[in-house]
Amino acid sequence: HRISMCKIRFEGIPIDALEKMLTCPEIRSQWDTETKDIQDVEIIDEDTKIVYWVEKLPGPITNRDVLLHSKVKRSPGEIVVVYKNATHPKFPPKSNPIRANIMLSSLFLRQDKDDPNTSHFALIQQFDLKGFIPKSIVDIVAESSVLDITPKLQKFYKTTYMKA
Repeated sequence: HRISMCKIRFEGIPIDALEKMLTCPEIRSQWDTETKDIQDVEIIDEDTKIVYWVEKLPGPITNRDVLLHSKVKRSPGEIVVVYKNATHPKFPPKSNPIRANIMLSSLFLRQDKDDPNTSHFALIQQFDLKGFIPKSIVDIVAESSVLDITPKLQKFYKTTYMKA
């Protein structure tokens, strides 16, 4: 499985808002139409939690889920979120959805040096969706799905998040 990386500039979206829209289940579920379910399973501390996530896949392909250990590291103007596979007794793997394997997943958020209301986003990820999906298709979908969130996030921020 290929490691994919994506970089996006979010003009007009401050770094703190971008982090919340990406990592808070209650907010993400409002704009991410590919996410069927997302919930915090266990809050370990202010920056560490276990997250359950079900991703809708197209057509007859069985949905995939992941159980992630999420760790956030903040410094002035930067936020890093590192994800790794987790286990939890309340969310054992099932046959439907199929449990995907996250080998590498990290978000890097950085405030623009000239505009505090603009953020830079980078995602590095490598995963195995399991099942019978060819790895070449997984790699193509991984790269295109991240680019798909850009217009959704920008629209949600302007029409909903800013008004809350």
